[in-house]
Amino acid sequence: MAFIAWNFLHDDKSSQITQLLLDNKIIMMLDAMLDSTRDIKAITKDRRTNMSKAAQSLVTDFSVIVQGSSIFGTSQPKIMSPQILALVVLDSFMRNLRQAGWFNNCLRIPIIRKLIKTIEPFSTTPLEKRDSLDSLFIELPISILESHSIGHESGLDSDLSESEIKILANLLEGIIEMDNNRFNNVQLLILRLTINITNHQPQICDIFCKTSLISSLVKVTHAKFEALSGQLEEEKRLLSLDILILSLALMINFAEMSDTARSTFMDGWFYPAPLVSSSIHVSRLTFVIKQWIRQTHPT
Repeated sequence: MAFIAWNFLHDDKSSQITQLLLDNKIIMMLDAMLDSTRDIKAITKDRRTNMSKAAQSLVTDFSVIVQGSSIFGTSQPKIMSPQILALVVLDSFMRNLRQAGWFNNCLRIPIIRKLIKTIEPFSTTPLEKRDSLDSLFIELPISILESHSIGHESGLDSDLSESEIKILANLLEGIIEMDNNRFNNVQLLILRLTINITNHQPQICDIFCKTSLISSLVKVTHAKFEALSGQLEEEKRLLSLDILILSLALMINFAEMSDTARSTFMDGWFYPAPLVSSSIHVSRLTFVIKQWIRQTHPT
């Protein structure tokens, strides 16, 4: 059923299809699927499932059809579970809703909790081991949360607990400096998500504003200025520009809303030294940030 729903969403992005699926309580079905993390083939062989050999064969064949489709794009999950199918469909569903101009709150808090729980292992895994993790299980939940956060009535900033915000903060810090093409889209998504939930939210900004995270953002900003001052392929140039703009926007949120962030920016012990001529732009940026903080928050 989830695969059929995805095909509807993929082939027809009209608001009528999205509304039809919403009316038929597709989110309730996907919510239940998020709890099932085992491989579909293993589930069919479980005695508690009580499936005949013929039924097991049909499910296996269908699983091959799903994997051979374009549902996962250029990636393939290491485990074909009901959970990963639910994440793909929910991501498509949320994006279609937003594109259709539907900005109401569509996700219940239990679903948000499950999405955060899905990404939690990634936020606590040592940086050097993160490349081996399945990027779909981080990209899809973040993409869903980012789409959800766009809604005028999403309430995501108030729905998240302090511990859940810390998970996002740890994830942002760990992923922002990663140099791996598989995670380029995740970097953009989590920056946009963080901008959305920290906008005019001093308490959330304070939770995010650990010195190490501020340091990572500054380092990335410097690195992108350096990269853009040289020769880059068009695709890499656009990606660097996007990450630079989003990083600056997030730092503005932090500097405007958090005393912790302002004092960290002003201390500035982590600012790289301008060793090359292209770093002049970075030094000027550092000066501008400090001057802006002094003028807008003189105390």
